[in-house]
Amino acid sequence: MTKKTKIIILALIAAFSVEIAARSAGLVDFPIYNVDPEIGYIPKENQSGAFLNKNDWYFNDKNMPIARNWQPSISPKNILLIGNSIIMGGNPFRQQDKLTPQLQARLGEKLFAWPLAAGGWTQVNEMVYLDRHPEITAKADYFAWEYMAGGLSQATPWQGEYVFPSHKPIIAAWYAARRYLLPRFFPSLHASELPVTGQINPNNLVKFDDELGKLAHIINRPHTGIIVSIR
Repeated sequence: MTKKTKIIILALIAAFSVEIAARSAGLVDFPIYNVDPEIGYIPKENQSGAFLNKNDWYFNDKNMPIARNWQPSISPKNILLIGNSIIMGGNPFRQQDKLTPQLQARLGEKLFAWPLAAGGWTQVNEMVYLDRHPEITAKADYFAWEYMAGGLSQATPWQGEYVFPSHKPIIAAWYAARRYLLPRFFPSLHASELPVTGQINPNNLVKFDDELGKLAHIINRPHTGIIVSIR
């Protein structure tokens, strides 16, 4: 065996070892997203995992970040939690530590919380979701809608595979390095997961007012819901 052959074999062994380590560590056990031009991106339905083998996550049959499938009849009343990463949570958190499970533990059995959220969404992304799922809004008894400055400017677009991946990476070690390590040394490689910001688009403001009106009409009670402003 020549020296060159030995080097190649050792390099292959090292590469396989790093790949196995990355997968074993759960670095690529994260949710994947469906991408389309209208909503931008949305977590794929019916998936679950555990980032870093400890931070469990779930998305149900309606793309909601909870383990339970959409079944409004399980509780006398239902509340919709509409927003982005604050409501969804993310890879750094265990499911039990995220907002919806924490809130549900305090609500008890008489009111069930259904989160409609994805990291980085604005009100425009969220309104697309609501329009696509009238069967969900039809069962709302209350709602809480998270509003962030700039949320009526435009929908946050899909930011690419290293922010909202649409499939599991073929080479886990490279993906982990490109997403988590290299941006520390090369800031130009960093892609933001935050919502887009900008001036209010008048058309989006009219649409938002219309969505609030539809929710109020469906719920048909004096106190239909709240808008929580986050700055």
